[in-house]
Amino acid sequence: MKYSILDFSTKETTISSRKSLNDRIKLAKLAESLNYNRFWISENDSNPVIVGSTPELIMSHLALATENIRIGSAGIMIPYYNGEKIADTFKTMAIVRNSRIDVGVGQVAGDHQWFSKALNENAADFAQFAKEMNELKRLLNSSVTNNENSAYASLMQAGSPEIFILNSHQRAVSLTADIGAGFLAAHYLNPSNELKDGIKQYREQFAENGLIEKATVILGVFISIGESPTENAQLEKDFTHWSHLNRESATHDDFQESIIGSAEQVVEKVSQMAEEYLADEVMLIPNIDNKARREKTIQLFSEALSKKRKAYF
Repeated sequence: MKYSILDFSTKETTISSRKSLNDRIKLAKLAESLNYNRFWISENDSNPVIVGSTPELIMSHLALATENIRIGSAGIMIPYYNGEKIADTFKTMAIVRNSRIDVGVGQVAGDHQWFSKALNENAADFAQFAKEMNELKRLLNSSVTNNENSAYASLMQAGSPEIFILNSHQRAVSLTADIGAGFLAAHYLNPSNELKDGIKQYREQFAENGLIEKATVILGVFISIGESPTENAQLEKDFTHWSHLNRESATHDDFQESIIGSAEQVVEKVSQMAEEYLADEVMLIPNIDNKARREKTIQLFSEALSKKRKAYF
């Protein structure tokens, strides 16, 4: 089982743009030193408690500051882009940083409908999302290199970024499987049997020769690790407050939950969930309003996981 990090950047933790970027670079370097597989960042243009409207720009800085860990997004929102732009931007990043770039793609338009329409007319419609995803697949497919007139011909020869579609409901499951993309199971948005059913369907329907080599499910979960009952109680209180603000600002009312406890308790619970959701990888989201505590959480999780693994040998 592989483990990765998805970093949300909330307004409480963002004192300045430069400090926010430096904090993320430090967190990515820490995750790399602890042998996490990926370090992704969030995108949200319309939510007042989450900061992150230009993930591709932040990703470029993170990729230049690291050496081995995969850098990605969760996600690039199709209502604000199109397949050609994504292919161009992320293929270029993949070339510069040794093909370790991931693209997590979402289809939620958010509240800024006027912005969505200005950039990509009618993109909030799921049919348009499916169209853009199929176009993205075409642009990233190696067969494009046979067209000497293609503006992407030289880019295609360098290998493609890995593409994942964010799934919190049933709607995008068939599309994810049909185009052979990875499946980001957003437990942090919808911890339900619907998501479990979607994962089973995805594995059954996954098309070979798609955007990734094989069917891959990444389970995204909120976690917080405290070192005392008092600290855990405060973490629970903080998350409840954040979740309430987040739901008030969202266009939907998805239930959210976080796994909170000691390092050993969190590792055990996450391991059980990975089996339950048939996941290949778990993406941990240390959604904590404090840089030092976020760093401590991923450090403590890594240490407890190492102890658990050693106990089996």
